[in-house]
Amino acid sequence: MQRASHDSVTATAGAATDADRRGPRRFAVRWSVLAWAGGLLLAAAALFTLYLRQSLVGPFNADGASTMLQAQAMLHGNLLLKGWWIADASFYTTELPEYMIVTALRGLRPDVVHICGALTYTLTVLLAAMLARGQAKGREGLVRALVAGAIMLAPSVLGGTEVFLQEPNHAGTAVPILALFLLLDRASPEDPGPRGDGGPGGNGGRGAPHAGIVPPMQEGRYARWWVPPVACVVLAAVQIGDQLGLVAATAPIAGVAAARLAMLALRRRPLREYWYDAALLAAAAASYELANVSLRAIRKFGGYYQAPLPKQLIAPTSQVRGNLHMMLQSIQLLFGASYQGRHPQLNLSAELHWVGLGLAAAGLAVAVVTFFPSRTFPSRTDRVSQILAAATICTLVAGVFGTLIQSLSYAHEVAILLPLGAVLAGRMLPPLLPARWWDTSSEQRSSRPATVVFSLLGIWLAAGLAALCFAASWAPLGPPQQQLATWLAGHHYTAGLAGYWQANSTTVVTGGQVLVAPVTPESLDVRHWESSSAWYDPAQSRADFVIAAIDPSVPPGGLSIPTVRKRFGQPTREYTVGPYVVMVYDYNLLTRLGGRAFPGVPGTG
Repeated sequence: MQRASHDSVTATAGAATDADRRGPRRFAVRWSVLAWAGGLLLAAAALFTLYLRQSLVGPFNADGASTMLQAQAMLHGNLLLKGWWIADASFYTTELPEYMIVTALRGLRPDVVHICGALTYTLTVLLAAMLARGQAKGREGLVRALVAGAIMLAPSVLGGTEVFLQEPNHAGTAVPILALFLLLDRASPEDPGPRGDGGPGGNGGRGAPHAGIVPPMQEGRYARWWVPPVACVVLAAVQIGDQLGLVAATAPIAGVAAARLAMLALRRRPLREYWYDAALLAAAAASYELANVSLRAIRKFGGYYQAPLPKQLIAPTSQVRGNLHMMLQSIQLLFGASYQGRHPQLNLSAELHWVGLGLAAAGLAVAVVTFFPSRTFPSRTDRVSQILAAATICTLVAGVFGTLIQSLSYAHEVAILLPLGAVLAGRMLPPLLPARWWDTSSEQRSSRPATVVFSLLGIWLAAGLAALCFAASWAPLGPPQQQLATWLAGHHYTAGLAGYWQANSTTVVTGGQVLVAPVTPESLDVRHWESSSAWYDPAQSRADFVIAAIDPSVPPGGLSIPTVRKRFGQPTREYTVGPYVVMVYDYNLLTRLGGRAFPGVPGTG
């Protein structure tokens, strides 16, 4: 009896000791998580501040102003944007919600565009770093994230500012796409990869035999049934806002799922291993139809009218060579590797960015070579890395064989190549390094080559941060229409007409005090592009002035004085304001505009 009592006391004491040990360990883990979260928030705040400063270097223009005016209309209850003519990409479900929040907080001010641009790019960089990290932990996970972050850290001042830190122009579509890929990476069943952790270079299962081969029941056991439905909804939402999602997300997910199903069939795997990829394939296909149904529903209930894409989306054979050259130049611009001849500091920054471009290309090459298992590469690339590679290739093919990349000013159409390339570099290249480099134990100290590589990575990051600080130090550029807006508001003009590039931006710069509606430069009719039919209703507004440009080519897109006089007659008064002429009339100019009818809305003609 004494023996039993002694054993009971010993067991109790042992349990208490284990509990005491676990308590501090759990406490330490929580503090570690809080420290990482705090560090991440601090880094995000610092990056946002620097990106905001750089964004102010770029000019405020009509595209950002149009998005702000749409956000304001939605804040005032017009959630479907009834009566609006939208461009061929609406950003209705991608960046417009962000603009609504910031506009609600800041009001109708030009700096909303800069705040949203900086916020969007900060999210893109952080999501890319987290996605590049994958399932890896410790030093390897940190290096993966830093490689991706270093590639994206400092967008070039000339070119990169306009593409990534200004108005929504496809670059912001990367945020929901990267978030979806991160969900697939963290919540999906995954291959162990060559090191057994859910992708190339993970921490688990080092040296395990048959690495990269999934145990038959592992996928079914850890599969989360809700991932494919969520993916379907996210893909549909992205396609509603920007059809780039079809090329950079929907098609790659469907293609990779189909390829993996084919590999399972060739290996004659049990049917229970097919369901997840089959569900992803079905989700991608369903998202396309769901997006189309949603767009039809918006139109049925009187929502916005979206301009169609060009009828010819596939370039003729004679144009492909020129497209290839333009794509190479666009990629240089996106990665910051374009030389700016008269700026020695920017040329040095371009040389720095060539490193990032080379790493991104190498990451894509490794992903392509290891896409399918072979004797040389027995372990296949994990699902998300396959999707990233497919998304990059699809975007490149669309740029080369499509008709959208007409010049460098259209580089924003393929802006997602930067985060995709950065993530691939982070996921694919660090795992190629020796496994002992990631071991921080005293028995396995890093070798001298490892020290050199990590030191070079640190120098590269420091140089990128210096380039970003240099870009943030440039003097802010005020809105080009500031003088004109101040004059109009000061002289109590409330409504008028102008070319697109002078209209919406002037409206925003005045804080909505003056409504300037855009008209076509040739015929001076209603411009069915980023405008509301309510602006042209003579019963609601009286437009009595036209903004013409002294030289229509500087700034571009301005209305010519002879064209205005030919259409509206001789003005009663004319005022020269900077490079513009304000032509004032004594009647409502809206009564002479053509094209006022909005599709499906009677009484708008």
